[in-house]
Amino acid sequence: MSFKKNINNRHKNYSLGIIGGGQLALMLTEAAKNRGLEVCVQTKSSNDPAGFKADYVIEEDPLQINGNKSLINECERIIFENEWIKIDKLNLIDTKNIFIPSLDAIKPLVDRISQKKLIDSINIPSPKWISIKDLKSLSEEEIQNWSFPLMAKSNKGGYDGKGNKKNKK
Repeated sequence: MSFKKNINNRHKNYSLGIIGGGQLALMLTEAAKNRGLEVCVQTKSSNDPAGFKADYVIEEDPLQINGNKSLINECERIIFENEWIKIDKLNLIDTKNIFIPSLDAIKPLVDRISQKKLIDSINIPSPKWISIKDLKSLSEEEIQNWSFPLMAKSNKGGYDGKGNKKNKK
């Protein structure tokens, strides 16, 4: 038995939907409109940056599934302003590959720790890092291999310095 609801068999009003309405969503909206696409954004307020340029705004928190469903109902394809999405909830909706990138592709990027592990696994150079949990389990000798202070970052949701804290040891 499937609990997914198929919402794809209907005419969509907008070519592109964007989950989020900040500055990046504004730039995505402008680029899409320059290509002749009609854009709908889901954001908390039509006064958010992308709200001024979008053809339509769904005023709902981008993290709330009801707003996501509304956006999915209106748009042929959906992109994300950032990686702060609730993949588990979005997977409950039968969307037939409406998301770009796919939810499977973006899943490792939603959490900063899984993001760092992915980067390490494909040998992309990046700064040395360690999770707080792993840092706390290091011996004094192992801690000597790290230069303090360290910058602790939230594993979800931190940006532009938000969610960051200096760790002196």
